[in-house]
Amino acid sequence: MENHQAHHAYAPRIYFIDPLLVGPLANWPAQFEHAAALGFDHVLIGSPFMPGSNGHREAGTQVLDIFSEWKSLYIDYSGKLQKAQIDTHE
Repeated sequence: MENHQAHHAYAPRIYFIDPLLVGPLANWPAQFEHAAALGFDHVLIGSPFMPGSNGHREAGTQVLDIFSEWKSLYIDYSGKLQKAQIDTHE
């Protein structure tokens, strides 16, 4: 029988920071030092959004409204659109 050594997978120690509770950037170094002093080697930063009307901080479609444009696209695969239905520059 072969002698096998046990392989231990790396498991990061993750410290969660709520940016709305930490406040301005000047407060952040102390949070990182605190996490490191407790033995954490990763930091997970929560959502920077204030809670919405449903009480959750997911951005949802509000982010899409702010950072993108909504456009509609109609494709006529039949080739039977009337000329009046197509925008032209004539």
